[in-house]
Amino acid sequence: MKSFPLFVFLAVGLALADSAEMWEFPDGRTVMPIPSARVRMVAETVLITPSVQPSSPDDKPWDLMDVRCVFILENITKEPLEITVGFPFEGEFGDFYRTIEDEEILEMVKEEWNPGEEVEPPESLRFRAEVNGKTIPVEFKKGAANPQEKLLYWPIIATWKMRFAPGERVRLVNAYTTGWDGIGSYRGIVDSITYITRSGALWAGDIGSAVISITVPEALPLPCFSDTLCAAWDFSGLPEIRGRTLTWTYQDWEPSEDISLRIWYYNPEDALLEAYIFGEPDSLISRLDWRKDALYSSFLDVLSQADALLIPPQVSLRVLRNLPFAARSHQFSDPFLSEIFPDGDRKVSLGDLSPQDRKRVDLARSLEEELALARRVSDSLGYTPFLPMFALKTSWSKGDLALFHGDPESESKYLFLLENLGAAVAGKSFKDRGLDAFFRLTGWYIPGKASAYGRLIKPIPAREVNEYRRGLQ
Repeated sequence: MKSFPLFVFLAVGLALADSAEMWEFPDGRTVMPIPSARVRMVAETVLITPSVQPSSPDDKPWDLMDVRCVFILENITKEPLEITVGFPFEGEFGDFYRTIEDEEILEMVKEEWNPGEEVEPPESLRFRAEVNGKTIPVEFKKGAANPQEKLLYWPIIATWKMRFAPGERVRLVNAYTTGWDGIGSYRGIVDSITYITRSGALWAGDIGSAVISITVPEALPLPCFSDTLCAAWDFSGLPEIRGRTLTWTYQDWEPSEDISLRIWYYNPEDALLEAYIFGEPDSLISRLDWRKDALYSSFLDVLSQADALLIPPQVSLRVLRNLPFAARSHQFSDPFLSEIFPDGDRKVSLGDLSPQDRKRVDLARSLEEELALARRVSDSLGYTPFLPMFALKTSWSKGDLALFHGDPESESKYLFLLENLGAAVAGKSFKDRGLDAFFRLTGWYIPGKASAYGRLIKPIPAREVNEYRRGLQ
Protein backbone atom coordinates (compact mmCIF):
# COMPACT_ATOMS: atom_id res chain seq x y z
CA MET A 1 0.00 0.00 0.00
CA LYS A 2 1.26 3.46 -0.81
CA SER A 3 1.85 5.46 2.32
CA PHE A 4 1.53 8.92 0.79
CA PRO A 5 0.69 10.50 -2.57
CA LEU A 6 3.34 12.02 -4.77
CA PHE A 7 3.66 14.56 -7.54
CA VAL A 8 4.49 12.78 -10.82
CA PHE A 9 6.09 13.52 -14.17
CA LEU A 10 9.19 12.37 -16.03
CA ALA A 11 12.53 13.63 -14.78
CA VAL A 12 16.06 13.60 -16.17
CA GLY A 13 19.20 13.49 -14.07
CA LEU A 14 22.43 11.56 -13.73
CA ALA A 15 22.07 8.63 -16.11
CA LEU A 16 22.83 4.99 -15.34
CA ALA A 17 21.87 2.08 -17.55
CA ASP A 18 21.03 -1.58 -18.03
CA SER A 19 23.77 -3.74 -19.50
CA ALA A 20 23.71 -4.45 -23.24
CA GLU A 21 25.66 -6.37 -25.87
CA MET A 22 28.27 -4.14 -27.52
CA TRP A 23 29.84 -3.84 -30.95
CA GLU A 24 33.51 -2.91 -30.87
CA PHE A 25 34.84 -0.42 -33.41
CA PRO A 26 38.08 -1.29 -35.22
CA ASP A 27 40.01 1.06 -32.91
CA GLY A 28 39.26 -1.37 -30.09
CA ARG A 29 38.54 1.48 -27.70
CA THR A 30 35.11 2.59 -28.84
CA VAL A 31 31.92 0.57 -28.51
CA MET A 32 28.21 0.99 -29.05
CA PRO A 33 25.15 -0.96 -27.89
CA ILE A 34 23.60 -3.25 -30.50
CA PRO A 35 20.40 -5.32 -30.60
CA SER A 36 21.04 -8.95 -29.68
CA ALA A 37 19.14 -11.86 -31.19
CA ARG A 38 21.26 -14.40 -29.30
CA VAL A 39 20.97 -13.52 -25.62
CA ARG A 40 17.82 -12.85 -23.61
CA MET A 41 17.57 -11.03 -20.28
CA VAL A 42 15.43 -13.42 -18.24
CA ALA A 43 15.31 -11.23 -15.14
CA GLU A 44 16.85 -8.16 -13.57
CA THR A 45 16.89 -6.72 -10.06
CA VAL A 46 18.31 -3.25 -9.44
CA LEU A 47 18.70 -1.82 -5.93
CA ILE A 48 19.76 1.83 -5.55
CA THR A 49 20.38 2.73 -1.91
CA PRO A 50 22.20 5.47 0.06
CA SER A 51 25.92 4.74 0.15
CA VAL A 52 27.50 3.78 3.46
CA GLN A 53 31.00 4.52 2.16
CA PRO A 54 31.54 8.19 1.23
CA SER A 55 34.41 8.48 -1.22
CA SER A 56 35.83 11.63 0.41
CA PRO A 57 35.36 13.78 3.54
CA ASP A 58 33.65 16.40 1.36
CA ASP A 59 30.74 14.12 0.45
CA LYS A 60 27.45 14.83 2.19
CA PRO A 61 25.67 11.79 3.68
CA TRP A 62 23.21 11.66 0.79
CA ASP A 63 25.56 12.60 -2.06
CA LEU A 64 26.37 9.03 -3.05
CA MET A 65 24.19 6.06 -3.88
CA ASP A 66 25.25 2.42 -4.09
CA VAL A 67 23.81 0.52 -7.05
CA ARG A 68 23.63 -3.28 -7.27
CA CYS A 69 22.27 -4.89 -10.43
CA VAL A 70 21.63 -8.61 -10.82
CA PHE A 71 20.90 -9.84 -14.35
CA ILE A 72 20.01 -13.38 -15.45
CA LEU A 73 21.11 -13.73 -19.09
CA GLU A 74 20.32 -16.73 -21.29
CA ASN A 75 21.94 -17.93 -24.49
CA ILE A 76 18.89 -18.79 -26.59
CA THR A 77 20.95 -20.34 -29.38
CA LYS A 78 22.27 -23.89 -29.76
CA GLU A 79 25.82 -22.62 -30.17
CA PRO A 80 28.47 -21.48 -27.64
CA LEU A 81 28.83 -17.69 -27.51
CA GLU A 82 31.49 -15.16 -26.58
CA ILE A 83 30.19 -11.60 -26.53
CA THR A 84 31.26 -8.16 -25.33
CA VAL A 85 28.87 -6.78 -22.74
CA GLY A 86 28.81 -3.13 -21.72
CA PHE A 87 27.33 -0.93 -19.03
CA PRO A 88 27.01 2.73 -20.20
CA PHE A 89 27.56 5.73 -17.94
CA GLU A 90 26.66 9.30 -18.81
CA GLY A 91 26.58 12.57 -16.90
CA GLU A 92 29.66 13.19 -14.76
CA PHE A 93 31.22 9.92 -15.93
CA GLY A 94 31.67 11.05 -19.52
CA ASP A 95 32.51 14.13 -21.57
CA PHE A 96 29.00 15.49 -21.38
CA TYR A 97 27.32 18.05 -23.61
CA ARG A 98 23.71 18.81 -24.36
CA THR A 99 22.01 19.36 -27.69
CA ILE A 100 23.59 22.24 -29.63
CA GLU A 101 22.59 23.01 -33.18
CA ASP A 102 25.67 25.09 -34.04
CA GLU A 103 27.76 22.97 -36.44
CA GLU A 104 31.00 24.79 -35.54
CA ILE A 105 30.53 23.89 -31.88
CA LEU A 106 29.72 20.33 -32.92
CA GLU A 107 33.01 20.02 -34.78
CA MET A 108 34.94 21.57 -31.89
CA VAL A 109 33.48 19.07 -29.45
CA LYS A 110 34.19 16.15 -31.78
CA GLU A 111 37.88 17.10 -31.81
CA GLU A 112 37.99 16.95 -28.02
CA TRP A 113 36.94 13.29 -28.01
CA ASN A 114 39.98 11.47 -29.37
CA PRO A 115 39.26 7.75 -29.90
CA GLY A 116 42.88 6.92 -29.13
CA GLU A 117 42.90 8.34 -25.61
CA GLU A 118 42.83 6.13 -22.53
CA VAL A 119 39.60 6.24 -20.55
CA GLU A 120 39.92 6.36 -16.77
CA PRO A 121 36.75 6.37 -14.66
CA PRO A 122 36.73 8.33 -11.39
CA GLU A 123 37.81 6.34 -8.34
CA SER A 124 34.47 7.08 -6.71
CA LEU A 125 32.70 4.93 -9.33
CA ARG A 126 34.00 1.67 -7.77
CA PHE A 127 32.52 -0.39 -10.62
CA ARG A 128 32.84 -4.16 -10.57
CA ALA A 129 31.36 -7.08 -12.47
CA GLU A 130 30.80 -10.67 -11.38
CA VAL A 131 29.77 -13.64 -13.52
CA ASN A 132 28.37 -16.63 -11.64
CA GLY A 133 29.95 -15.34 -8.44
CA LYS A 134 33.43 -14.66 -9.85
CA THR A 135 34.87 -11.17 -10.32
CA ILE A 136 35.95 -10.56 -13.91
CA PRO A 137 38.26 -7.90 -15.43
CA VAL A 138 36.56 -4.74 -16.71
CA GLU A 139 37.80 -2.20 -19.26
CA PHE A 140 36.39 1.28 -19.77
CA LYS A 141 35.84 2.36 -23.35
CA LYS A 142 34.34 5.29 -25.16
CA GLY A 143 30.79 4.99 -26.34
CA ALA A 144 30.00 6.21 -29.83
CA ALA A 145 27.85 9.33 -30.10
CA ASN A 146 24.46 9.08 -31.74
CA PRO A 147 24.46 11.74 -34.50
CA GLN A 148 20.74 11.29 -35.14
CA GLU A 149 19.92 12.53 -31.64
CA LYS A 150 22.44 15.42 -31.92
CA LEU A 151 23.50 14.77 -28.34
CA LEU A 152 26.97 16.14 -27.87
CA TYR A 153 28.26 13.64 -25.37
CA TRP A 154 30.18 10.41 -25.53
CA PRO A 155 29.37 8.09 -22.63
CA ILE A 156 31.99 5.97 -20.94
CA ILE A 157 31.09 2.27 -21.09
CA ALA A 158 32.41 -0.43 -18.78
CA THR A 159 33.00 -3.53 -20.92
CA TRP A 160 33.92 -7.17 -20.34
CA LYS A 161 33.77 -10.51 -22.13
CA MET A 162 31.16 -13.16 -21.36
CA ARG A 163 30.98 -16.77 -22.52
CA PHE A 164 27.85 -18.89 -22.74
CA ALA A 165 27.40 -22.58 -23.37
CA PRO A 166 24.44 -23.45 -25.63
CA GLY A 167 21.21 -22.65 -23.76
CA GLU A 168 23.12 -21.60 -20.62
CA ARG A 169 21.78 -19.09 -18.10
CA VAL A 170 24.41 -16.84 -16.48
CA ARG A 171 24.10 -14.65 -13.39
CA LEU A 172 25.73 -11.25 -13.96
CA VAL A 173 26.18 -8.78 -11.09
CA ASN A 174 27.21 -5.15 -11.61
CA ALA A 175 27.86 -2.89 -8.62
CA TYR A 176 29.05 0.71 -8.44
CA THR A 177 28.59 4.03 -6.67
CA THR A 178 26.92 7.03 -8.23
CA GLY A 179 25.59 10.41 -7.13
CA TRP A 180 22.52 12.60 -7.24
CA ASP A 181 22.42 15.29 -9.90
CA GLY A 182 21.72 18.42 -7.86
CA ILE A 183 20.97 21.87 -9.23
CA GLY A 184 19.68 25.11 -7.78
CA SER A 185 17.33 27.31 -9.77
CA TYR A 186 14.55 29.85 -9.43
CA ARG A 187 12.29 26.84 -8.86
CA GLY A 188 14.20 25.80 -5.76
CA ILE A 189 16.61 22.89 -5.39
CA VAL A 190 16.29 19.80 -7.55
CA ASP A 191 18.05 16.48 -6.87
CA SER A 192 17.52 13.80 -9.48
CA ILE A 193 18.65 10.34 -10.46
CA THR A 194 17.86 8.31 -13.60
CA TYR A 195 18.35 4.64 -14.41
CA ILE A 196 18.28 3.97 -18.16
CA THR A 197 16.28 0.82 -18.85
CA ARG A 198 15.81 1.29 -22.60
CA SER A 199 19.21 -0.30 -23.23
CA GLY A 200 17.73 -3.47 -21.71
CA ALA A 201 15.32 -3.60 -24.65
CA LEU A 202 18.28 -4.49 -26.90
CA TRP A 203 18.40 -8.06 -25.56
CA ALA A 204 16.40 -10.70 -27.44
CA GLY A 205 12.67 -10.64 -26.67
CA ASP A 206 11.09 -9.09 -23.62
CA ILE A 207 12.68 -8.94 -20.19
CA GLY A 208 10.95 -11.74 -18.30
CA SER A 209 10.76 -9.91 -14.98
CA ALA A 210 12.26 -6.73 -13.57
CA VAL A 211 12.35 -5.15 -10.13
CA ILE A 212 13.99 -1.73 -9.73
CA SER A 213 14.00 0.15 -6.45
CA ILE A 214 15.36 3.50 -5.24
CA THR A 215 15.63 4.34 -1.54
CA VAL A 216 15.70 8.07 -0.85
CA PRO A 217 18.27 9.22 1.75
CA GLU A 218 16.98 10.59 5.05
CA ALA A 219 18.56 13.97 4.29
CA LEU A 220 16.21 14.54 1.34
CA PRO A 221 12.63 15.59 2.16
CA LEU A 222 9.43 13.63 1.90
CA PRO A 223 6.57 15.30 0.00
CA CYS A 224 5.49 18.27 2.10
CA PHE A 225 3.56 21.56 1.91
CA SER A 226 4.24 23.44 5.15
CA ASP A 227 5.38 26.80 6.51
CA THR A 228 9.07 26.08 6.06
CA LEU A 229 9.22 23.34 3.42
CA CYS A 230 7.50 22.62 0.12
CA ALA A 231 8.69 19.38 -1.46
CA ALA A 232 7.54 17.10 -4.26
CA TRP A 233 8.75 13.78 -5.63
CA ASP A 234 8.50 13.43 -9.40
CA PHE A 235 8.97 9.99 -10.92
CA SER A 236 8.32 7.96 -14.03
CA GLY A 237 5.95 5.03 -14.19
CA LEU A 238 3.83 3.73 -11.32
CA PRO A 239 6.08 2.51 -8.53
CA GLU A 240 4.92 1.11 -5.23
CA ILE A 241 5.94 3.50 -2.45
CA ARG A 242 6.73 2.34 1.06
CA GLY A 243 8.24 5.02 3.22
CA ARG A 244 11.34 6.22 1.38
CA THR A 245 11.59 3.32 -1.07
CA LEU A 246 10.06 3.36 -4.56
CA THR A 247 9.81 0.00 -6.35
CA TRP A 248 8.97 -0.53 -10.02
CA THR A 249 7.91 -4.09 -10.94
CA TYR A 250 7.42 -5.39 -14.49
CA GLN A 251 6.64 -8.70 -16.20
CA ASP A 252 7.35 -9.56 -19.86
CA TRP A 253 8.70 -6.06 -20.23
CA GLU A 254 10.12 -4.23 -23.22
CA PRO A 255 11.34 -0.92 -21.73
CA SER A 256 10.14 2.17 -23.56
CA GLU A 257 10.97 4.75 -20.88
CA ASP A 258 13.64 5.06 -18.23
CA ILE A 259 13.25 4.91 -14.46
CA SER A 260 13.68 8.37 -12.97
CA LEU A 261 13.14 10.21 -9.72
CA ARG A 262 13.39 13.94 -9.10
CA ILE A 263 13.00 15.59 -5.71
CA TRP A 264 12.15 19.28 -5.86
CA TYR A 265 12.04 21.39 -2.72
CA TYR A 266 12.20 24.95 -1.40
CA ASN A 267 11.60 26.94 1.77
CA PRO A 268 8.46 29.07 1.23
CA GLU A 269 9.61 31.61 3.81
CA ASP A 270 12.83 32.09 1.82
CA ALA A 271 10.79 32.31 -1.39
CA LEU A 272 8.66 35.04 0.17
CA LEU A 273 11.77 36.96 1.21
CA GLU A 274 13.12 36.73 -2.32
CA ALA A 275 9.94 38.25 -3.73
CA TYR A 276 11.22 41.67 -2.58
CA ILE A 277 7.76 43.16 -2.06
CA PHE A 278 8.00 44.15 1.61
CA GLY A 279 10.43 47.07 1.48
CA GLU A 280 7.63 49.61 1.91
CA PRO A 281 4.81 48.10 4.01
CA ASP A 282 2.57 51.16 3.53
CA SER A 283 2.85 50.83 -0.24
CA LEU A 284 2.01 47.13 -0.11
CA ILE A 285 -1.03 47.80 2.09
CA SER A 286 -2.32 50.26 -0.49
CA ARG A 287 -1.90 47.69 -3.30
CA LEU A 288 -4.11 45.12 -1.56
CA ASP A 289 -7.89 44.86 -1.59
CA TRP A 290 -8.87 44.61 2.09
CA ARG A 291 -12.30 43.07 1.56
CA LYS A 292 -12.83 39.60 2.97
CA ASP A 293 -13.42 37.90 -0.37
CA ALA A 294 -10.61 39.78 -2.09
CA LEU A 295 -7.65 40.16 0.31
CA TYR A 296 -5.98 36.80 -0.28
CA SER A 297 -6.65 36.98 -4.01
CA SER A 298 -5.05 40.41 -4.30
CA PHE A 299 -2.00 39.20 -2.37
CA LEU A 300 -1.63 36.25 -4.76
CA ASP A 301 -1.67 38.73 -7.64
CA VAL A 302 1.17 40.69 -6.03
CA LEU A 303 3.19 37.50 -5.50
CA SER A 304 2.58 36.39 -9.07
CA GLN A 305 3.74 39.74 -10.44
CA ALA A 306 6.93 39.31 -8.39
CA ASP A 307 7.48 35.82 -9.92
CA ALA A 308 7.39 34.28 -6.45
CA LEU A 309 6.99 30.55 -5.92
CA LEU A 310 3.68 29.33 -4.53
CA ILE A 311 3.44 30.08 -0.80
CA PRO A 312 1.27 28.00 1.58
CA PRO A 313 -1.74 30.16 2.48
CA GLN A 314 -1.09 30.06 6.23
CA VAL A 315 2.28 31.75 5.63
CA SER A 316 0.73 34.45 3.46
CA LEU A 317 -2.06 35.18 5.96
CA ARG A 318 0.41 35.39 8.82
CA VAL A 319 2.36 38.04 6.92
CA LEU A 320 -0.82 39.95 6.06
CA ARG A 321 -1.89 39.98 9.71
CA ASN A 322 1.43 41.56 10.69
CA LEU A 323 1.65 43.99 7.79
CA PRO A 324 -0.09 46.90 9.62
CA PHE A 325 2.39 46.52 12.51
CA ALA A 326 5.32 46.61 10.08
CA ALA A 327 3.94 49.82 8.57
CA ARG A 328 4.27 51.39 12.05
CA SER A 329 7.92 50.21 12.33
CA HIS A 330 7.23 47.42 14.81
CA GLN A 331 10.34 45.47 15.82
CA PHE A 332 9.51 41.77 15.45
CA SER A 333 11.05 39.13 17.69
CA ASP A 334 10.00 36.33 15.32
CA PRO A 335 13.06 35.50 13.12
CA PHE A 336 11.06 35.15 9.91
CA LEU A 337 9.05 38.35 10.36
CA SER A 338 12.15 40.27 11.42
CA GLU A 339 13.82 39.23 8.14
CA ILE A 340 10.85 40.33 6.05
CA PHE A 341 10.45 43.57 7.98
CA PRO A 342 13.99 44.43 9.18
CA ASP A 343 13.53 48.17 9.73
CA GLY A 344 11.48 48.04 12.92
CA ASP A 345 12.83 50.07 15.83
CA ARG A 346 9.95 50.10 18.36
CA LYS A 347 7.24 47.98 19.90
CA VAL A 348 3.75 48.54 18.48
CA SER A 349 0.64 47.11 20.12
CA LEU A 350 -2.79 46.55 18.62
CA GLY A 351 -4.01 49.62 20.48
CA ASP A 352 -1.39 51.76 18.72
CA LEU A 353 -2.91 51.00 15.33
CA SER A 354 -5.57 53.09 13.63
CA PRO A 355 -9.14 51.74 13.64
CA GLN A 356 -8.75 50.90 9.95
CA ASP A 357 -5.54 48.93 10.58
CA ARG A 358 -7.11 47.08 13.50
CA LYS A 359 -9.88 45.98 11.13
CA ARG A 360 -7.21 44.78 8.73
CA VAL A 361 -5.56 42.72 11.47
CA ASP A 362 -8.93 41.28 12.49
CA LEU A 363 -9.72 40.42 8.87
CA ALA A 364 -6.45 38.53 8.37
CA ARG A 365 -6.96 36.72 11.69
CA SER A 366 -10.48 35.64 10.70
CA LEU A 367 -9.12 34.24 7.42
CA GLU A 368 -6.48 32.33 9.39
CA GLU A 369 -9.22 30.83 11.57
CA GLU A 370 -11.20 29.79 8.49
CA LEU A 371 -8.08 28.17 7.06
CA ALA A 372 -7.47 26.28 10.31
CA LEU A 373 -11.06 25.00 10.14
CA ALA A 374 -10.50 23.94 6.52
CA ARG A 375 -7.47 21.96 7.63
CA ARG A 376 -9.49 20.13 10.30
CA VAL A 377 -12.16 19.25 7.73
CA SER A 378 -9.55 18.02 5.25
CA ASP A 379 -7.83 15.98 7.95
CA SER A 380 -11.10 14.36 9.03
CA LEU A 381 -11.88 13.28 5.46
CA GLY A 382 -8.39 11.91 4.82
CA TYR A 383 -7.64 14.41 2.03
CA THR A 384 -4.64 16.19 3.55
CA PRO A 385 -2.00 13.58 2.53
CA PHE A 386 -2.76 14.51 -1.09
CA LEU A 387 -2.01 18.20 -0.50
CA PRO A 388 1.63 18.34 -1.71
CA MET A 389 0.61 16.83 -5.04
CA PHE A 390 -2.43 19.02 -5.69
CA ALA A 391 -0.67 22.16 -4.47
CA LEU A 392 2.55 21.80 -6.46
CA LYS A 393 1.85 19.66 -9.53
CA THR A 394 1.04 21.64 -12.67
CA SER A 395 1.02 19.08 -15.49
CA TRP A 396 -1.35 16.11 -15.28
CA SER A 397 -1.71 13.22 -17.73
CA LYS A 398 -3.79 10.06 -18.15
CA GLY A 399 -1.00 8.05 -16.56
CA ASP A 400 -1.77 9.82 -13.28
CA LEU A 401 -5.19 8.17 -13.11
CA ALA A 402 -3.72 4.87 -11.93
CA LEU A 403 -1.44 6.29 -9.24
CA PHE A 404 -3.32 4.61 -6.41
CA HIS A 405 -4.55 1.51 -8.19
CA GLY A 406 -4.47 -1.35 -5.71
CA ASP A 407 -5.26 0.88 -2.73
CA PRO A 408 -9.07 1.29 -2.99
CA GLU A 409 -9.48 3.72 -0.09
CA SER A 410 -6.77 6.13 -1.27
CA GLU A 411 -7.79 5.68 -4.90
CA SER A 412 -11.40 6.69 -4.23
CA LYS A 413 -10.41 9.90 -2.44
CA TYR A 414 -7.70 10.75 -4.94
CA LEU A 415 -9.93 10.32 -8.00
CA PHE A 416 -12.71 12.38 -6.37
CA LEU A 417 -10.27 15.25 -5.86
CA LEU A 418 -8.80 14.77 -9.33
CA GLU A 419 -12.23 14.86 -10.96
CA ASN A 420 -12.86 18.26 -9.35
CA LEU A 421 -9.40 19.71 -9.98
CA GLY A 422 -10.40 21.41 -13.23
CA ALA A 423 -13.34 23.12 -11.54
CA ALA A 424 -11.05 24.35 -8.76
CA VAL A 425 -8.58 25.72 -11.31
CA ALA A 426 -11.45 27.64 -12.93
CA GLY A 427 -12.40 29.11 -9.54
CA LYS A 428 -15.65 27.23 -8.98
CA SER A 429 -17.28 27.76 -5.57
CA PHE A 430 -17.85 24.28 -4.16
CA LYS A 431 -20.97 23.34 -2.20
CA ASP A 432 -19.17 20.22 -1.02
CA ARG A 433 -17.53 21.19 2.26
CA GLY A 434 -14.64 18.79 1.84
CA LEU A 435 -13.72 20.00 -1.65
CA ASP A 436 -13.90 23.63 -0.56
CA ALA A 437 -11.72 22.95 2.48
CA PHE A 438 -9.12 20.89 0.63
CA PHE A 439 -8.59 23.23 -2.30
CA ARG A 440 -8.36 26.29 -0.02
CA LEU A 441 -5.31 24.62 1.54
CA THR A 442 -3.48 24.45 -1.82
CA GLY A 443 -2.70 28.15 -1.77
CA TRP A 444 -3.71 28.70 -5.41
CA TYR A 445 -7.49 28.14 -5.12
CA ILE A 446 -9.77 31.18 -4.86
CA PRO A 447 -13.56 30.59 -4.86
CA GLY A 448 -15.12 32.58 -7.67
CA LYS A 449 -11.87 33.43 -9.45
CA ALA A 450 -9.14 31.70 -11.43
CA SER A 451 -5.85 32.73 -9.79
CA ALA A 452 -2.59 33.37 -11.62
CA TYR A 453 -1.09 30.27 -9.99
CA GLY A 454 -4.14 28.13 -10.72
CA ARG A 455 -3.99 29.02 -14.41
CA LEU A 456 -0.61 27.27 -14.61
CA ILE A 457 -2.26 23.92 -13.83
CA LYS A 458 -3.23 21.64 -16.73
CA PRO A 459 -5.69 19.12 -15.23
CA ILE A 460 -7.07 15.93 -16.71
CA PRO A 461 -10.59 16.65 -18.02
CA ALA A 462 -13.24 15.70 -15.46
CA ARG A 463 -15.02 13.53 -18.04
CA GLU A 464 -11.94 11.34 -18.48
CA VAL A 465 -11.50 10.96 -14.72
CA ASN A 466 -15.18 10.09 -14.36
CA GLU A 467 -14.95 7.46 -17.11
CA TYR A 468 -11.93 5.93 -15.41
CA ARG A 469 -13.76 5.82 -12.06
CA ARG A 470 -16.77 4.11 -13.63
CA GLY A 471 -14.48 1.54 -15.21
CA LEU A 472 -13.24 0.55 -11.76
CA GLN A 473 -16.73 -0.28 -10.49
